Amino acid sequence: MPADVIDREWIAAGKGEEQIYLGLSKWAPESQGIPYLTVLQNTLRGIQRSLGIFEVFVERGFEHLLAREVFLSSSSDACLSVAAGWLSDCLSKHSICRRLYQEDKPLPTRVINVGSAGETDEPRLIVTNGAYGSWAALSYCWGGDSTFILKSSNLEGMMRSIPIESFPTTLRDAVRVTRSLGIRYLWIDALCILQDSREDWAAEASRMGDVYKGAKVTISAISSPGTGFGMLKKREAPSLCCQLDWDSTQDGNPTPVYLRSGSHLWDVNMTSSPLNTRGWTLQEALLSPRTLSYGAQQMIWECQECRIDEGGRPVAPGDKYREKKFIQDLIGAKPNYRKQALLRRLAALSMPKLLNPVKLEIQKPYDRWFDIILEYSSRRLTVATDVLPALSGLARSFQNPLADRYCAGLWANDILRGLMWVREPHKSLVPSSIVEQPKPLDYYVPSWSWASISGRKITFFYPPTDGYCVIEEQAKVLEVMATPSLNDPFGQTRGGYLVIQASYYDIRDPRTKIYEDVPNDSPILQSKLCDTYTGVPAFQVEFCQQH
Repeated sequence: MPADVIDREWIAAGKGEEQIYLGLSKWAPESQGIPYLTVLQNTLRGIQRSLGIFEVFVERGFEHLLAREVFLSSSSDACLSVAAGWLSDCLSKHSICRRLYQEDKPLPTRVINVGSAGETDEPRLIVTNGAYGSWAALSYCWGGDSTFILKSSNLEGMMRSIPIESFPTTLRDAVRVTRSLGIRYLWIDALCILQDSREDWAAEASRMGDVYKGAKVTISAISSPGTGFGMLKKREAPSLCCQLDWDSTQDGNPTPVYLRSGSHLWDVNMTSSPLNTRGWTLQEALLSPRTLSYGAQQMIWECQECRIDEGGRPVAPGDKYREKKFIQDLIGAKPNYRKQALLRRLAALSMPKLLNPVKLEIQKPYDRWFDIILEYSSRRLTVATDVLPALSGLARSFQNPLADRYCAGLWANDILRGLMWVREPHKSLVPSSIVEQPKPLDYYVPSWSWASISGRKITFFYPPTDGYCVIEEQAKVLEVMATPSLNDPFGQTRGGYLVIQASYYDIRDPRTKIYEDVPNDSPILQSKLCDTYTGVPAFQVEFCQQH
């Protein structure tokens, strides 16, 4: 019997007489906080089936016991005060977060002055001219709405005032949240960058990473697919909520506890949200020291010492690179050029069978960079030429501890592993339908970079760095260079080159049939290449694109 048809009428009819068991699911306190209540039943055939998973929670005021109730509206003052409490606790009680935080720092070039809670003055755009202060940043999806933007023609008008009624819903909600957090300034890319000036956009895009790194908090509209959808709204009441009395006090007065349907894992909800399908928002989330996310059913707070949702459960990212502490430690790391050079010399002198000293301190950040590219490449960009600019803030953060040179999405000292990539096509294609994906006329990325072709997820076939895999490199990089199109070495490129010293093998086009009577200097390599080409559609698409 499917679990979704088990209701009061079904039970009253006396069906399903098999015994039902209540128990606690497997759980990890550090990542889940409290266990879920699981309902199981053994069928007459001896097969165990799950009838449901429930979360135990209490009314607010008893949250030291179990999970908390979730507000029915994220726009309520009570819900907004919870977010303000998270920020206050982070700045006053978290030793690591407090040590890295500066109350006043140079403001971005332009910010929105939203005033404070209770003020009636309209928001307005200000040019900071190097002034100091603190600000919140907004991470959101434009959703195709490009009318409410800053342009040269409305710059002076926005500096006078921006009527709050003119804001799209998501941006208007961000203004209210910023005020409730006690922050005066808000940075929104659409309103703080001149959208009709290529020069201003390039200059501000190169500073975007610093905007999110320096923000007091980043407000993330994770469930809003566009600016017109908003993030402060009424929520659906739990479809199933059962009240029980729990005698947990010595005076005999029971505390009411409730059961609600168990939620999906936080990591699944976050990665599938509209915001997390966009390319630009990856570095916004990773570089921000604090993130306040508004989902469809609850808020989520993340900082270096605390990751918790509105329901009271701790949340844990599934990947190391998504931890706030990892990125913030990376940002604060100081490069030791002499030590890095010594490790590389030792690696060059060591025998292949020995543990490679490079992996001890250098290659782990490289591995995390590959993880980030894998996630980033599965996201969408409205403008194809943004592929490198939308990653420039993260590249800057990696450059300092790596003490390495950035080359169009890869790193000079790890370029050989970086060349071992393949990109999935935009959609499933058969060989007969493979066509070149069009590229913008001003799109110049070196052919050896993963950013040179369009497509979906990037996969790197780099060797592991656990020290137990013997790798003998058959090529040597003599020179590698990526030329930036402007003054930003982490932004768009206008060309580049790579010089490699390696063995040369003459092979034929893998799309042609192999004939045994035709001489071939490398039959094994030729056969391997043909098998790979015919067996992996992604290789077929990549081979047919012009690099």
